[in-house]
Parts: sequence; C-alpha cells; structure tokens
Amino acid sequence: MSILIHKAWAFLAEIIFPRFCFGCSKRGKYLCAICRRDVLEPDIEYPKNAEFTITSSSYRHPAMKKALRKLKYDSASDVAYELAEIMAKDLGPYLKYGLVPIITAIPMTDGRKKVRGFNQAELLAKHLAKNLAFECLPMLEKIRETKPQAEIKDREERLENTKGVFKIAENFSVPQFVVVVDDIITTGATMNEAARVLKKSGVKKIICAAVAR
Repeated sequence: MSILIHKAWAFLAEIIFPRFCFGCSKRGKYLCAICRRDVLEPDIEYPKNAEFTITSSSYRHPAMKKALRKLKYDSASDVAYELAEIMAKDLGPYLKYGLVPIITAIPMTDGRKKVRGFNQAELLAKHLAKNLAFECLPMLEKIRETKPQAEIKDREERLENTKGVFKIAENFSVPQFVVVVDDIITTGATMNEAARVLKKSGVKKIICAAVAR
C-alpha cells in the first residue's frame, strides 16, 4: 500500500510542480536524456590521500550549473536523485568488485546546517547509496566554519582554510572502504582533507566523488 501511496504522491507532485529540463526546457526531467549526454564530461584526478577523485561534469556547463544551484539553495531532493543517477553511472564500474564501500558526505557545521535546513552533499550521498545499494553513514563532523573555497583565489590559503576542519564522528566504526561525496569540487582541498582524516582513522581505501568540478 505504501508503494501505491508514494506513486500517487509522485504523480500528483508532477502535475502541480512539473519539472522542465535545464538544458532544453523539455518537460519531464531536470536533465533530459539528450541534455544529460551533453553535460557529461567525466574526469578523474589523483589526490594525495585518496585512490582518485571522480567528477561527472563541469560546473561551467549552464544546465549543470542550474541543476546544482537548485539543489544547493532549494533543497530539491528530486534534483539530488537525478544527479545521483549520473554519479552512480560514472562511479559504479569502479565499485563492482572487491570491497563493499560505505558512502558518506562532506559535512556542514551544525550551525550552518541549521540555518540552511539541509546539507546538499548529504542528499546526494543518500540518493547515491540507494542507487548503488550501499549503506550511507555520517562518518565525519565539521568542527568549525570556513570561508567558501570558491571565494579564495590563493591555493595556499585554500589549503589552510580546510586544515583540521574535520573530525571522525562519534561511535565511528572504521570500514575498509569509503566513498566521500560532495556536490562541487573547486581545488580538491576539502575532499583531500576529509580523505586525510578518514585515512588517519584507519580506512584503507578512499574514493572521492562529486557531481561537478
């Protein structure tokens, strides 16, 4: 019965709040199949503290920028679902064999999350975990507020801005493999610091994943 109710609500929501593609304005999805192919530019980098970092697109692409801004400022769970689908397609092949990962998100401070009401990275991580059939757990805590990385031009200042900003969450059970999720990567300093803290706690394998760079 709950599945039928969920489908009914989803159908009603689509009628009241229809979705239109950010690329071509076609009704149905925020990124239609054609525009989704257009925005996808998977890229892999190799930071110091992780196996690799994978991003699915460039933030400079207008349609992807609109999707991420809606996610970030409107708490749009349906946008997070679509973006997580994209991430899952790019990330999935690296997770088929070997260790089973735990999915976690780059955290916000409690104060920041209270003001905004949600953490967009957390929304993405939960949808990604559901899409890939893995567990999603909060493994990190952000212990102080930082200036947005995009506002800092100097690389050394960006590194200093994220230094010591995370700690392992309480009651943390160390897994062997973790995938760290964020919405956007600017320089990679935030992800690398999160990976450093996880690595120091005993995590053996770490992959970082974001929608865009």
